Amino acid sequence: MTINFSKYKDKFIFVPLGGAKEIGMNLNLYHYQGKWIIIDMGIGFYNEIAGIDVVVPDISFLQEIKKDILAIIITHAHEDHLGAVQYLWEEVKLPIYTSKFTGAFLIEKLKEYKLDKVVPIKIEEARKPFKIGPFDIELFEINHSVPEMNAAIISTPEGNVFHTGDWKFDNNPVIGKADDYSEIAKVGKMGISAMVCDSTNVFSEGSCGSEGDLQKSVIDIVKQQNNLVVVATFASNLSRVITIIKAAQVAKRKIVICGRALERIIKIGADLGYIKDMSDFIDRSQIKSHPRNKLLIMATGCQGEDRAAIRRIAHDIYPNVRLQKNDTVIFSSKIIPGNELKIGKVLNQLAKKQIHILTEKDHFVHVSGHPYRDDLKKMYELVKPQTAIPVHGEIMHINEHANFAENMGVKNILRVTNGSVVILDKKSPQIIGEVKTGYLGVDGNSLLDINSSVFKQRNHIASNGIVIVNIQISKSGKLLEKPIIRGPGLFHNDLDVDIIHYLTDRLANNLTKNLPAYIRKDKKGKNIIIKENAIIADVVTDLKKLLAQSINKKPAIEVFVSSF
Repeated sequence: MTINFSKYKDKFIFVPLGGAKEIGMNLNLYHYQGKWIIIDMGIGFYNEIAGIDVVVPDISFLQEIKKDILAIIITHAHEDHLGAVQYLWEEVKLPIYTSKFTGAFLIEKLKEYKLDKVVPIKIEEARKPFKIGPFDIELFEINHSVPEMNAAIISTPEGNVFHTGDWKFDNNPVIGKADDYSEIAKVGKMGISAMVCDSTNVFSEGSCGSEGDLQKSVIDIVKQQNNLVVVATFASNLSRVITIIKAAQVAKRKIVICGRALERIIKIGADLGYIKDMSDFIDRSQIKSHPRNKLLIMATGCQGEDRAAIRRIAHDIYPNVRLQKNDTVIFSSKIIPGNELKIGKVLNQLAKKQIHILTEKDHFVHVSGHPYRDDLKKMYELVKPQTAIPVHGEIMHINEHANFAENMGVKNILRVTNGSVVILDKKSPQIIGEVKTGYLGVDGNSLLDINSSVFKQRNHIASNGIVIVNIQISKSGKLLEKPIIRGPGLFHNDLDVDIIHYLTDRLANNLTKNLPAYIRKDKKGKNIIIKENAIIADVVTDLKKLLAQSINKKPAIEVFVSSF
């Protein structure tokens, strides 16, 4: 459905392009008086295409409205909220408004892409209103697992929206102050026409728990260990990083960092004063100079990522780090749905070494950075929105959150999905249609639609293999030798020799028999012209039948014809 936005120039509009069909890949748009702002620009993780780990939102709609977009606001320093900036910024080339910590984090990331001196980043303080075109903006700091997570209050004459971003209520945080409920109640007294709210943990009863309470547990657990301790966690969770540092210091262990992402956030945390004591950090080259029971290694890769530190440590391929029987590995994280197999492989590798493995299933080593049902209840009671718009979740999360808000007595409930166009009318908000959305896979230096023929062929090759055929024909139009057939990842060189010979002989016979049909002379009758496309088409047809009969597979087939 095509929407003529010129008809709605004076309407306050919300459009999620990502994060309203999945957990991650957050990108939201707000419109008023013909102008737009973007809230967040994040990546998502993807496991369904070989070679593609990261996706970003389809930007077709952004390209349509490009001239009318004024700015990007980033709520906080997590990949699912800012990780797409390095891939998409050059498409829009807009100033970015964010907090001091998030700005520092983003600059460090952009250095890898030589964009740190190109992207204009404007630092804004919480509770100090500023203006972007027709929008009045106020950032509102709420606790999360990273410093300076800011919800955004977006105001126009058509209403006030409270865009929560990721949040939790924490009465005993490791970073910053406990949430001030009276200040949140003041937001509610402004008259919030719509709250666009985090749905991640809507199925979880109770409250999400405090990082400060978790810190006590992690300290006790580390103190009880008698050998080397390795802790794997999310590199972007600075609160958890500080908890782990504190546990090592109390247990009188030196700290070794494994993983570039951890090194980056620790540097930023130290530069901005969140990490105050770096005296217990040592380089991994110094590991052998210290007793194993006086070391704690902090590692990336708690989701089993292929190239991350904990996976490489488990396989004895990380420099200077070798695990021994009865060492302890703590996974201070939860398993993100879809990563079970990857994490399982790491856990099994550790189990082979008879490592003590501690996870959130059996020990208090993790708390969430997102609200549980009691937290959501409190937020709705404080903010009192006229309309609830659940985001940051899969369809099942958004639907459950909508039911929850309805039970809380919220007047209007909108079940959005990626691309939904929402008129934020104070009296009768409604979804009026959709714009194009989708996923772009990050493929090296390219961004490609995940439904592109390239990825379809890649998945086909990954599942069924590929057969490559080389055919040599003389300039006089004769087959010089039998076709050469290769099947990397399909044929076993020793076991499938007979099959390859069979295929080669059948193709050679068919080519020899049909060769006259593939040859014609030029207009002068002197030179022979070989119909390569006809040869390729017939060989592919023949080979498909022969492969189905001989090995019951349907591999991709590539045929190359050379004439000499």
